[in-house]
Amino acid sequence: MPKVTFTLGIGLVGCNHEDTFDLEDDFNFVEGEDYKSRDELEALLEDEWSEWSGNYIDGGFYLEDDE
Repeated sequence: MPKVTFTLGIGLVGCNHEDTFDLEDDFNFVEGEDYKSRDELEALLEDEWSEWSGNYIDGGFYLEDDE
């Protein structure tokens, strides 16, 4: 079965995360039904990667008032 590996890093040695998924078992993606081309598959995986990476990223911003 086709697999995909998602990676995430912040640019520091040892600060990387990687998970491998099966397209059919983990995402229920079936060639010919959910995608017909590599471009369509990559678009689906980009959405899945965005959701997956959100589980490992913690951050935000704050504004400081001029005083």
